[in-house]
Amino acid sequence: MSHSITVLQIRSGPRADQILAELARGLNVDHIWPDNAGRAQLWLQLEALSAYDTVIAALDRTASDWRVHITVISPEP
Repeated sequence: MSHSITVLQIRSGPRADQILAELARGLNVDHIWPDNAGRAQLWLQLEALSAYDTVIAALDRTASDWRVHITVISPEP
């Protein structure tokens, strides 16, 4: 099975941290760690576009305001 990395651009703050924690629970991953550059990487065992769609859908289920705090970087150029 292939895997991919989905990159999230995080606008720091407690709400972004809360959304990431809820996203990790919703996707059944151990944890999502943001780095010091305002990004986080999420590893999923899916093709890149499927992973991207899965993350967007999970964020939609997680929080209606996620777009204010997080941007999901598209795998397509």
